[in-house]
Amino acid sequence: MTVIPAIPSYGLYGEEQSLPDLLHCETIGARAQPLDWQIKPHRHNALHQIFLFRKGGGVITCEGVRTRITDDLLISMPARVVHGFSFQRDTVGFVLTLPVSHFATHDLDRPLRFKASPDFEQVFELIARQHSTRVPGREAVLQGLADTLLALVRQDQSSEALRRDLPSQLVAFDAAISDMTSPMRNVADFARDLGVSPTHLTRLCQQYWGKPASGIIEARRMDEARRQLVYTRLPIASIAETVGYLDPAYFSRAFKRCTGASPNTYRAQFSTL
Repeated sequence: MTVIPAIPSYGLYGEEQSLPDLLHCETIGARAQPLDWQIKPHRHNALHQIFLFRKGGGVITCEGVRTRITDDLLISMPARVVHGFSFQRDTVGFVLTLPVSHFATHDLDRPLRFKASPDFEQVFELIARQHSTRVPGREAVLQGLADTLLALVRQDQSSEALRRDLPSQLVAFDAAISDMTSPMRNVADFARDLGVSPTHLTRLCQQYWGKPASGIIEARRMDEARRQLVYTRLPIASIAETVGYLDPAYFSRAFKRCTGASPNTYRAQFSTL
């Protein structure tokens, strides 16, 4: 009878015992170079790992599926998922190892791969720097930074789900209306840029978001208006123009319809905080 070898379970820095540190952060080179840049398929029963590849390459095998490693690739690897690596020499990046008993990783229960924004590199740099110290407050800072990194991964996971589930026109529309640098644009302007009719854009918004395109645009403008009212001392007329309303009186009526309070009353709620 053929004996099938068991998949090794690696216990990093005492995984099976009490952990000597809150988390572990090291470079890809520190982990892979002693192993000749080859890490055989294995799993970690109680550790969640996040990899950031800044440059280099190679192949990751995850549950038998091979994927090429590219620059700025981030991989979130849950506990108990079988994975291995074949790195190009001198691959540059980080690996962060988190005990699942201490960090909320349960909603990141499947492997994720996506191109990392500069935010991820900045947080990894901060974690690596803090991890190498023994200064007062170190654990509290590491906890906050690791939680921030996990939140960014969740955010990208949600964005990927959004991109996967929505028609491409709505993904582009969502990105366009998030940019308040051109607030005077109306439904027809956005529809023209997307290559669809205003009627079709409104139909898609109603189908997927439960509001017409004009309602989606207005909601985003009102979000920006609330920020301006609370965090600046700009006059109401200036805020109205900033978010796309040339008539301050019309803006005030629209704001009250959306929020239940006039711009002045809304601002006054925060003036004493």
